[in-house]
Amino acid sequence: TEVAKHRKDTAVDAYIDVVAEANFETFQEVTMGKKLDNYLKELGFVDKWQAEGKAETWRNAVLAALRKKFTIVPEHIETVIRQMSDPIALESLHSYALDSQTLDEFADALK
Repeated sequence: TEVAKHRKDTAVDAYIDVVAEANFETFQEVTMGKKLDNYLKELGFVDKWQAEGKAETWRNAVLAALRKKFTIVPEHIETVIRQMSDPIALESLHSYALDSQTLDEFADALK
């Protein structure tokens, strides 16, 4: 940022060159990491990874709630939950898991 502000200043330019050469690996990590991060954001990967992470968190929360409440979760119910990828739907399903009195009642919410 500072280099961009003072690009015409040869003293700043020379200083950056010396710092970059002396700490080449660190300089490369910082500059490339920043560029890569921006590139991944532009392509939508960061949003996708964040949504996948939230979905995984909610899948685990739903299954944990069911196991705590009913001890055993039938395989067909677990399979349906594991295939879900919408974090908002999974969050709602978590509420159903907490509020359902029976596994059949919960299974109806999956339909």
